[in-house]
Amino acid sequence: MKRNLSRASVALLVLMVIMSRTVSAWDKNEHRVLADSVFATVMRECGTQSSDGNYVLGGDETSVDIAPTAWSGATFGERVAFYASDDFDRSRFHKRGQSIQQQLRSVDLPTSGSDAHARHDNVVAAYLTEHLRALQLASEADPSDTQAANMLIYALEREAAAQGFLADAFSSGHLLSYHEGLLTFLARRNRIEAHDYHRNRGAYVINSRGEVWQTFGDGLLHWYPPTYEHAFEACATSLRELLVVWYVSSGRELPSGLRSWLGAVGPDRAAQDVIELWLGDNSGQEYYAEVRLPALLLIPMPVSATWSFRTDQFDDHGARVRQHFPQLREPGWHDPVTFEIDPRYLYPRESVPDWMVPEPLRNSSPTAASEFVRSNPDWASVRYVQARSAPPSYKGALLQVGGQVTIREGRGHTGGTFGLGYGLWDDLVFIKNVSLCATFMPSFHEPSHRLLAGSFELGFDLPGESWPRALRLESGAAVGLGEDFDDFGALFAVGLDSPVMPLSFTYAGITWRLKYQWFSLDSPVSGPALEMVLQ
Repeated sequence: MKRNLSRASVALLVLMVIMSRTVSAWDKNEHRVLADSVFATVMRECGTQSSDGNYVLGGDETSVDIAPTAWSGATFGERVAFYASDDFDRSRFHKRGQSIQQQLRSVDLPTSGSDAHARHDNVVAAYLTEHLRALQLASEADPSDTQAANMLIYALEREAAAQGFLADAFSSGHLLSYHEGLLTFLARRNRIEAHDYHRNRGAYVINSRGEVWQTFGDGLLHWYPPTYEHAFEACATSLRELLVVWYVSSGRELPSGLRSWLGAVGPDRAAQDVIELWLGDNSGQEYYAEVRLPALLLIPMPVSATWSFRTDQFDDHGARVRQHFPQLREPGWHDPVTFEIDPRYLYPRESVPDWMVPEPLRNSSPTAASEFVRSNPDWASVRYVQARSAPPSYKGALLQVGGQVTIREGRGHTGGTFGLGYGLWDDLVFIKNVSLCATFMPSFHEPSHRLLAGSFELGFDLPGESWPRALRLESGAAVGLGEDFDDFGALFAVGLDSPVMPLSFTYAGITWRLKYQWFSLDSPVSGPALEMVLQ
């Protein structure tokens, strides 16, 4: 008995691990390692580290000690991982098809006040809201107050919440996979499978500094350097912004590391003027398009085509660094050659600020787009083939509705089929779409002629992409539910499935199934059925 319980516990633990990984932007360990690395790096830029591992900020009689486990024994990275645990909330996904500027429309609140924690429908707005609150708390630190150290801890706590959102914004599963629709609540498993589809295949992205790379999802953060490096830089930039605000607002001198960083990324003005700009009463779009808050410029968005400009800078390999600008949807703003991309996925002109548009195109004619890249060797047109539409998965809840004819003792009975099932696998070795289903089959004309069946079902791929797409086999048991129809017996069915018809407003899909079924009851019952399966 104990051995069985132990095995059951191990199986349950493995299942919990698998399920937790399928719904992650970055898993808990990835969040923790990334955030702790960012924290250690930025803290070393700001002050000295004592022998016991504490970071000393300020460098005077009002300096503040921050232990690596300042939050009730937890590290900064563990706090970030804690806040990022509710991974499937819509606030942790990009708004599909919207640029950074468009996603920030909902952030039109002051940086303080009770509305600062309002929920948002996308990860960019959620990050900025939490980050602005952290900056506000950091600005309220008073060096003459004995509780000033606590204010910085409070600011870092809010920044931990912000960094969970910021890191999630770099996950390909959260860049392309979120859908809201009429049936979203019925298709949770489909959403998980779509998330994993995009996680593994990656997404081509561009940030507002004109950098383009391919990013991937959870389990791959430390495997693929471009994703890690860009996420690390964004999170470090965000933390530096907070510490610049704290140092300057509390009247302390900026450490040389922060001063050099601010000079490289900020406008050409005094540090006090910069933080006043960061703490101003701006809308989210103003923080992005006008203030150009450094961390916001590092958040990626999916890209289908860019204008690539060859700069005068050289990378580590001696090649000229290229700066990218997104091609835009309207005629004259993109290359007329759109082979292998869908122009609908290009962003509209109004969705990006002027500084993300190549200067040669800003006041040019509609034909200039096709002319200047072919006549100017410093410019090129680049297309990125994105796997934007994940196929509907057969895993998860299934709904079957249709009609059937049963023949018993030479008499035909027309009726309906109403089934609830659960898909177990999409593909398993050489079979596909394995599921369990319970089906109720009432007759339309004879109340005593009702069947209830439970079945195990699987399919086999057929050649081609048109009808029929798969051969379907079912076996199980059935019971009659009428006074003269109450026998119990076996069920067997064979059928053909159509190709899946994806639904545009959710990750679900529809399959049409034509089958013939046999019921071994007191007298044999058989007949054809046509069903629509919502998967």
